[in-house]
Amino acid sequence: MSKNENKKVKQRQFPLGVKLAVIIGFIVLASLGTVTFLNSWFVSKDVRITAEENNLTINTRSSSSVQNELLSVRSNVLQLLDLINAASGGRTSALAKQAEAFFFERNQSIAEVIVLTQYQFTHNLVIHTRLKNNRFFTSNEIDLEATDSLLSQSEKSLVRACSGETIALNASPFFKNEMIALLLPYRESGLEQCCLILFSLESISSILGTGSSNETFMINDSSELLCHPENERILSGQSMKNHPLVKEMREKKPE
Repeated sequence: MSKNENKKVKQRQFPLGVKLAVIIGFIVLASLGTVTFLNSWFVSKDVRITAEENNLTINTRSSSSVQNELLSVRSNVLQLLDLINAASGGRTSALAKQAEAFFFERNQSIAEVIVLTQYQFTHNLVIHTRLKNNRFFTSNEIDLEATDSLLSQSEKSLVRACSGETIALNASPFFKNEMIALLLPYRESGLEQCCLILFSLESISSILGTGSSNETFMINDSSELLCHPENERILSGQSMKNHPLVKEMREKKPE
């Protein structure tokens, strides 16, 4: 068989139409693959942006609700103290005791309210007023002396509060229950004082939620964990100082 005949046989084995079909097939597959990849990439990016926006919205609403809850506790306690101070006969009067009883009956999550005075020359902190919700301590099986341990280990924070700062502390390790201590500056008769409010985290925990899809936690200015879906972390007094998110937040904090 001649060379020309061999070429003709090869051309018959791979006609031009087949070659074109193969080429077009590769082009179509490549196009479909590229389109599918780009579509998946853009969709995943859009889903991520939407999830981040939803997460930001949820956390913004949660932080606003928690702030309102703290302001409500603060307002209620200060109203009680103003009423007691205005009552004739002071703290021991029948009106003051009745106001205290009604207050703890309507605010069962508040365990104790303490007003401390810092004297100018000695800088010692002395308890001026102490209102204790005995029902709260009894129902939660909490040692009545647990507050004294908190006071002794929180002296620096109490001094800061007397100087005008508002501070939140994790009181859970002292009471073996989910609790928070809110320290407020307080002024009465020109004295340099602070008010310590101890209350349960139940209402704040319900606001932040416990769902695994959106883990929201709360810390204070020292990166101390105040509220978290995992109760063990709060009870152990865990710090979030080395948490990547907290580090990034501290680094981006405006001056």
